[in-house]
Amino acid sequence: MNIFITGAAGFIGSRLAKSLISLGHNVVGLDNYLSQVHGDNPDKNTEFEIVDGDIRDLELLSKLFASHEFSIIYHLAAETGTGQSFDEPTRYADVNILGTTKLFEAIRLASHKPQKIILAGTRAVYGEGKYINEAGIDV
Repeated sequence: MNIFITGAAGFIGSRLAKSLISLGHNVVGLDNYLSQVHGDNPDKNTEFEIVDGDIRDLELLSKLFASHEFSIIYHLAAETGTGQSFDEPTRYADVNILGTTKLFEAIRLASHKPQKIILAGTRAVYGEGKYINEAGIDV
């Protein structure tokens, strides 16, 4: 199968890709190699093709879907960091929400449609959970 992974250079994406390759699948990834996640000199030597690009780039996504017939899409690309999302909510919403809509738009426009789209979740969606503050009150 041809499989597309967004966020392919990240911790989960890179391990997922290696696992899928070991099962005989062809994997193409997308990642923006954000320095907050990957450092200033990310290792770009992988066992599979990773396109350096932004999930919000509809033209790039459309080109990828035109040149590959993906059976499955794993959408893992997202801005991470609960604290940083408080400081930069517009950037986080732009990447995480509008980036996902750009992905779906590119799929909608593509001549070949994937059989499955797998959307990952994170603890950032529901926060750190309930805890007791200094006064002994549940928050």
